[in-house]
This record gives sequence, structure tokens and C-alpha cells, in this order.
Amino acid sequence: MTWVHSSTGVKLPIRRFASALEELNRKRGDADRILLCVDGVHGFGVERESPLDLGCDFFAAGCHKWIFGPRGTGVLWGRPSAWKGHIALIASFERAPYEAWMKGQIPSGPPGPMASPGGFIRSSTGGRWGGLRISTSASAGHGSRLASTSWRGQCKEGLAQMPHVKLHTAHERRAVPLP
Repeated sequence: MTWVHSSTGVKLPIRRFASALEELNRKRGDADRILLCVDGVHGFGVERESPLDLGCDFFAAGCHKWIFGPRGTGVLWGRPSAWKGHIALIASFERAPYEAWMKGQIPSGPPGPMASPGGFIRSSTGGRWGGLRISTSASAGHGSRLASTSWRGQCKEGLAQMPHVKLHTAHERRAVPLP
């Protein structure tokens, strides 16, 4: 599920979806749980909520959008209970997860090395970084401030001042209320 849509800025109430799924999952066994996986690329670094606050099972985001990391960097976060059923589709460059993958076994250990396909660095550095605490309060609002001072924000403000132009865009993102 996408948290904040890139084309419209619509922000879905992920916490409400998570609460509804928690209710459904109470009646299910572990193997039959519904997992809530969130694409958070346009909210990560802008919004204050953490993956724990959202209540999702997995949260993925590229870090090149609002955190301004290099292209190709990202974060994959998961609840410990969700990682238990995780099986990597692509073998990691780490030795132990690779050997387990070759044998069709679920590797043991922390999820970072298991979830990293490697890449040009040839290690699970990104997966290890995923275990670091990222302060959402320090970065929250930074993207919104940039949007209001960027060329897009300046364009919106300039167009809004023109009497012959009717602007049909939001100046700030808002959650869409559910019925």
C-alpha cells in the first residue's frame, strides 16, 4: 500500500488500515495473518510517523527522495514477527544467508543480511544501516518546507496571485477522511 501518493500528495490513513487488520488477524493463525506492507518513499523524511506509529508489518522507502541520500539507497523495516516468515527471493552476498538460500533453508540471524541482495558494494551495508534509529522528528517537515520554498512552491504562490488564474492544487498535504 502506498502511504503518500506522488502524483496527488494524497496521504492514506495507514494507522486506520493497520488497526482494521489487527482486528481481522486476531481471528487468524500466524500462517494466515494478513501483512500490511507500506511503500513509504514519499512520506519518509517528511511525515513524523515512524513505521511503528503506522502499525505496518513492513515499511520500505528509497532514501533519495526527501532524505536526499544517494540513488539506490533505501530502508526496509519489518516487525520481528513479520521477519519470521520472510524468505529472500534473491540471494544475499553474505556467506551464511547465501548458503542457506542455496540449500532452500531459512537463514538465521538478523534480517539485514538476509534482505540485502548486495549490489555494487557487495555487502549488506544498507541492511545493517536499516537497524539504525532514524529520527523522524528531526527530518519531519523538512520536505514540506522545501516544497513551499522550491520552484514548485514559488510557482503555486505566483499563480495564486494572478486574478485570471484559478489554481487547482493543494498547498499542503492532508489526509483524506474515510467514510
